[in-house]
Amino acid sequence: MVDFVAESHRNELDKQFKAIQQQRLAQTKALEKLSISTNFSVATLKIVAHKKSTAKKIARQSAETVSERLNQPLTEMPIYIKGKTVSKMKVAYSDENQRLLKL
Repeated sequence: MVDFVAESHRNELDKQFKAIQQQRLAQTKALEKLSISTNFSVATLKIVAHKKSTAKKIARQSAETVSERLNQPLTEMPIYIKGKTVSKMKVAYSDENQRLLKL
């Protein structure tokens, strides 16, 4: 009789132990999923921060370039017409004139 009660108690403890193990396994899997998603989120935030800082750096450099150009006298500033500098257009125009005069 004593063996039956002890065996029943032992079986009950085994069931509780297995239930706790299953619960811990489920919690571990949930923590791993959370860890993976957290790591992914952190990596994404780092990429966004890097792109943002790079964009700020480029904007700052272009603003400095524009301010430097605006501080120069107009004679030193190259003048562009349709993406070409005026001096290059003058050279091309004179070359074309000389070619036409030879005809």
